[in-house]
Amino acid sequence: MRKFFKVLGIILAALIVIIAGALIYINYNAESIADKMLTKYYQKQPISQVYVISYSDINLDLWSASVVFHDLKIKPLQSFFDGSDSLRYSHPVVFDATIEKFAVNGLARNLSFNLEKIHFGTVRITNPHIVMIEHLSEAEKQAAKEQQNAQRADTSSSDKNIKGIAIRRFILTDGSFSRMLRTQNLETLTVADIDIAIRKIDVPFDKVTETLATDAFARTEIHTGSINYKLPKGFYEISVQTIDISGADSLITVADLQLIPQYNKQEFGKKVGYQTDRMELSAPKIEIRSFNLGKFVTNDTLHIRNIIIDEAKLVAYRDKNVAFDHSRRPKLPQQMLAALPVPVDIEKVEVRNANILYQQLDPGADAPGQVPITRLYGTIYNATNIPTVISHRGAMMWDVQAVFFDDGKMKVEIMFPRNIQSADFSFNATMGPMPATGFNQMIVPTVGAKVEEGTINSLWLKADAGNESAAGQMVLNYANLKVALLKDNTGKSDDKKGLLSLLANVVINKTNQNPADTAAMYFERDKERSIFNYLAKTVVSGLKATMLPGNQNEDKKDRRTERREERKARRAK
Repeated sequence: MRKFFKVLGIILAALIVIIAGALIYINYNAESIADKMLTKYYQKQPISQVYVISYSDINLDLWSASVVFHDLKIKPLQSFFDGSDSLRYSHPVVFDATIEKFAVNGLARNLSFNLEKIHFGTVRITNPHIVMIEHLSEAEKQAAKEQQNAQRADTSSSDKNIKGIAIRRFILTDGSFSRMLRTQNLETLTVADIDIAIRKIDVPFDKVTETLATDAFARTEIHTGSINYKLPKGFYEISVQTIDISGADSLITVADLQLIPQYNKQEFGKKVGYQTDRMELSAPKIEIRSFNLGKFVTNDTLHIRNIIIDEAKLVAYRDKNVAFDHSRRPKLPQQMLAALPVPVDIEKVEVRNANILYQQLDPGADAPGQVPITRLYGTIYNATNIPTVISHRGAMMWDVQAVFFDDGKMKVEIMFPRNIQSADFSFNATMGPMPATGFNQMIVPTVGAKVEEGTINSLWLKADAGNESAAGQMVLNYANLKVALLKDNTGKSDDKKGLLSLLANVVINKTNQNPADTAAMYFERDKERSIFNYLAKTVVSGLKATMLPGNQNEDKKDRRTERREERKARRAK
């Protein structure tokens, strides 16, 4: 018996030596073997009709169960772009990727040959540059969508051998990304300095997006450098300095966001083709807190607990020399929410220490009038289109405090209805003391008149607005108001202008105080203009009623005349 085991031991030892030698040989020649196997396997796959894959070197170490690709390139074939519609429609987006180093370790965990799930230790991607190429025209995109829908309907479910993938750690460093519209030869998006770290990815192939959003996102950290995005019509570009995403904290931080017009103030309206505001925005810091990515992916519901915008600056410029587009019908804010294609629930949006400058160039004016709004602190509550959320938390409300015309501290509240299909809302405002001369920034260039002296002691107003009109009350307490006429478009002499200034001061109520009279506000809504125009014109009606008694009937007559002229202009087109 002892001899038997001795012989058996010698045989086993010999086998171990032979196996070890074979493994050493295989390990030494692993790169060459793996290269041939990969090439042979890839050429049998349908995806080989779309991409060519190459690399400068491959390092495969069986002892550490790791593989490293150097200078890995994945490029779409030119024959793909020239190929059949069926193939191109199956891949409406393709990628051109260059990766300096692609390393995977921990492959030994798969030696159990349970290939229902492939396990990896660490996947590390270094210095990748990825270009996403959209190569179909708009008509082809629609045809591709129809083809994909038909394929889904005709394809029966199959039981694949490999059902998922597990990665202990995923690391991407020094990456960059861009989006290219091949039909226009236009690069619309660039992202630099991308770093991504994810711990413990366990993804079934039939629920990739849902699993990444609901499970892996909590263990994800993402940083990007500069981002530049050209908006589709070419009038604006968005730039961002950095974005940081912390899945653990459910926090997205955006640094130095800018909205940059691509044309100057003189050219912008002409390029757009109709009268609109040219917006120039900068926001040094934006925080998006408690963004529920899982709910968005699984239920198509956008839920954010809080958005904080710090020290934003906005310059809005409107050139009234450009023709107005009477076909546009902007919705009110609550109606915009109702029209969104997905459920939205943003609990609170905070704007801190913002500055807004509205500029308006009237026909014949040498310079724009302007309304400066500084030190603005505002909160939007309950920006949602979900009826159950509105029933629970209440309707949307805006609460704003700011300084108008450099001196007037104003507080504004706007209350929207629970029925977000409705055009009803209400608003109130108060303002503290300020010199009346502050209004000259707007009225001198646009009206051709100047406030020479006067003091606004206080302002209080409240109004209800609807689809057709707004009505309310205003108490404007002021004293010693004096105005002068600066110009007259009909070419009157200076002597006649002086006479008109004198008459204006006779007609205007110079003082309204001790106690101040209450004036009625009334304005018939212009449905071709925004809520801000609606609010401003309603307030102006109260100012006229206070300073120019008996003027309200004239306002109604002027509005009817304006509507007649607008109808004539539309018919003339």
